[in-house]
Amino acid sequence: MKISFFVFLFVFCFLVFPLAAQEEGYTITETELTRLERISENWETDRRNQQLQIQSLKERLTEALNLSGNLTSSLKEEQETLKNLRQSYVEYEDGVSMKLELKTKQIEKLEKQEYRLKLALVVLSCILGFLILGSIGFFILKMKLKFL
Repeated sequence: MKISFFVFLFVFCFLVFPLAAQEEGYTITETELTRLERISENWETDRRNQQLQIQSLKERLTEALNLSGNLTSSLKEEQETLKNLRQSYVEYEDGVSMKLELKTKQIEKLEKQEYRLKLALVVLSCILGFLILGSIGFFILKMKLKFL
Protein backbone atom coordinates (compact mmCIF):
# COMPACT_ATOMS: atom_id res chain seq x y z
CA MET A 1 0.00 0.00 0.00
CA LYS A 2 2.89 2.26 0.63
CA ILE A 3 4.22 1.65 -2.81
CA SER A 4 0.93 2.33 -4.49
CA PHE A 5 0.62 5.48 -2.46
CA PHE A 6 4.05 6.60 -3.65
CA VAL A 7 3.21 5.68 -7.23
CA PHE A 8 -0.01 7.58 -6.96
CA LEU A 9 1.85 10.55 -5.49
CA PHE A 10 4.47 10.32 -8.24
CA VAL A 11 1.87 10.24 -10.99
CA PHE A 12 -0.07 13.09 -9.39
CA CYS A 13 2.94 15.35 -8.83
CA PHE A 14 4.70 14.80 -12.12
CA LEU A 15 1.95 14.05 -14.59
CA VAL A 16 -1.46 15.26 -13.43
CA PHE A 17 -0.48 18.40 -11.50
CA PRO A 18 1.47 19.97 -14.37
CA LEU A 19 -1.42 19.28 -16.73
CA ALA A 20 -3.93 20.82 -14.33
CA ALA A 21 -1.69 23.81 -13.63
CA GLN A 22 -1.32 24.69 -17.29
CA GLU A 23 -3.48 27.51 -18.42
CA GLU A 24 -4.88 28.11 -21.81
CA GLY A 25 -2.55 30.41 -23.74
CA TYR A 26 -3.72 33.34 -25.82
CA THR A 27 -2.07 34.59 -28.95
CA ILE A 28 -2.11 38.21 -30.05
CA THR A 29 -1.70 39.10 -33.67
CA GLU A 30 0.59 41.86 -34.81
CA THR A 31 -2.32 44.12 -35.85
CA GLU A 32 -3.92 43.69 -32.44
CA LEU A 33 -0.62 44.46 -30.77
CA THR A 34 -0.19 47.55 -32.98
CA ARG A 35 -3.74 48.62 -32.18
CA LEU A 36 -3.11 48.19 -28.43
CA GLU A 37 0.09 50.20 -28.72
CA ARG A 38 -1.80 53.01 -30.54
CA ILE A 39 -4.49 52.99 -27.90
CA SER A 40 -1.84 53.15 -25.19
CA GLU A 41 -0.09 56.03 -26.98
CA ASN A 42 -3.42 57.85 -27.43
CA TRP A 43 -4.17 57.41 -23.74
CA GLU A 44 -0.75 58.75 -22.86
CA THR A 45 -1.23 61.72 -25.21
CA ASP A 46 -4.68 62.36 -23.76
CA ARG A 47 -3.27 62.14 -20.23
CA ARG A 48 -0.54 64.68 -21.08
CA ASN A 49 -3.08 67.00 -22.72
CA GLN A 50 -5.30 66.74 -19.67
CA GLN A 51 -2.35 67.48 -17.41
CA LEU A 52 -1.53 70.54 -19.55
CA GLN A 53 -5.17 71.63 -19.36
CA ILE A 54 -5.14 71.14 -15.60
CA GLN A 55 -1.94 73.18 -15.34
CA SER A 56 -3.45 75.92 -17.52
CA LEU A 57 -6.66 75.93 -15.46
CA LYS A 58 -4.64 76.12 -12.25
CA GLU A 59 -2.75 79.13 -13.61
CA ARG A 60 -5.98 80.80 -14.71
CA LEU A 61 -7.53 80.08 -11.33
CA THR A 62 -4.51 81.59 -9.58
CA GLU A 63 -4.74 84.67 -11.81
CA ALA A 64 -8.49 84.90 -11.15
CA LEU A 65 -7.92 84.62 -7.40
CA ASN A 66 -5.25 87.33 -7.53
CA LEU A 67 -7.55 89.54 -9.60
CA SER A 68 -10.38 88.85 -7.19
CA GLY A 69 -8.17 89.84 -4.26
CA ASN A 70 -7.07 93.01 -6.05
CA LEU A 71 -10.66 93.89 -6.93
CA THR A 72 -11.77 93.22 -3.37
CA SER A 73 -9.11 95.51 -1.96
CA SER A 74 -9.93 98.16 -4.59
CA LEU A 75 -13.61 97.86 -3.70
CA LYS A 76 -12.80 98.33 -0.01
CA GLU A 77 -10.69 101.39 -0.82
CA GLU A 78 -13.47 102.82 -3.00
CA GLN A 79 -16.03 102.16 -0.28
CA GLU A 80 -13.81 103.94 2.24
CA THR A 81 -13.33 106.83 -0.18
CA LEU A 82 -17.08 106.99 -0.79
CA LYS A 83 -17.71 106.99 2.96
CA ASN A 84 -15.22 109.84 3.43
CA LEU A 85 -16.74 111.77 0.53
CA ARG A 86 -20.23 111.36 1.95
CA GLN A 87 -19.06 112.53 5.35
CA SER A 88 -17.29 115.48 3.73
CA TYR A 89 -20.42 116.29 1.71
CA VAL A 90 -22.58 116.19 4.85
CA GLU A 91 -20.14 118.54 6.59
CA TYR A 92 -20.15 120.81 3.52
CA GLU A 93 -23.97 120.82 3.46
CA ASP A 94 -24.04 121.69 7.16
CA GLY A 95 -21.62 124.55 6.57
CA VAL A 96 -23.60 125.80 3.59
CA SER A 97 -26.90 125.59 5.49
CA MET A 98 -25.35 127.53 8.39
CA LYS A 99 -24.05 130.19 5.99
CA LEU A 100 -27.43 130.28 4.25
CA GLU A 101 -29.16 130.72 7.58
CA LEU A 102 -26.79 133.55 8.50
CA LYS A 103 -27.28 135.21 5.11
CA THR A 104 -31.07 134.83 5.45
CA LYS A 105 -30.97 136.51 8.86
CA GLN A 106 -28.74 139.22 7.44
CA ILE A 107 -31.14 139.76 4.52
CA GLU A 108 -34.09 139.97 6.90
CA LYS A 109 -32.20 142.49 9.02
CA LEU A 110 -31.30 144.55 5.94
CA GLU A 111 -34.89 144.41 4.69
CA LYS A 112 -36.10 145.71 8.04
CA GLN A 113 -33.47 148.44 7.93
CA GLU A 114 -34.49 149.29 4.35
CA TYR A 115 -38.15 149.53 5.39
CA ARG A 116 -37.24 151.87 8.25
CA LEU A 117 -35.08 154.00 5.97
CA LYS A 118 -37.85 154.20 3.36
CA LEU A 119 -40.37 155.13 6.05
CA ALA A 120 -37.99 157.77 7.41
CA LEU A 121 -37.42 159.07 3.88
CA VAL A 122 -41.16 159.31 3.22
CA VAL A 123 -41.72 161.09 6.53
CA LEU A 124 -38.80 163.46 5.86
CA SER A 125 -40.02 164.06 2.30
CA CYS A 126 -43.48 164.85 3.58
CA ILE A 127 -42.07 167.23 6.20
CA LEU A 128 -39.83 168.89 3.59
CA GLY A 129 -42.78 169.08 1.20
CA PHE A 130 -44.92 170.76 3.84
CA LEU A 131 -42.08 173.13 4.68
CA ILE A 132 -41.57 174.00 1.03
CA LEU A 133 -45.30 174.43 0.48
CA GLY A 134 -45.51 176.41 3.68
CA SER A 135 -42.57 178.57 2.58
CA ILE A 136 -44.10 179.12 -0.85
CA GLY A 137 -47.43 179.91 0.74
CA PHE A 138 -45.77 182.28 3.20
CA PHE A 139 -43.79 183.92 0.41
CA ILE A 140 -46.91 184.34 -1.75
CA LEU A 141 -48.79 185.75 1.22
CA LYS A 142 -45.97 188.18 1.94
CA MET A 143 -45.91 189.27 -1.64
CA LYS A 144 -49.65 189.86 -1.65
CA LEU A 145 -49.43 191.85 1.54
CA LYS A 146 -46.71 194.05 0.10
CA PHE A 147 -48.73 194.81 -2.98
CA LEU A 148 -51.81 195.68 -1.01
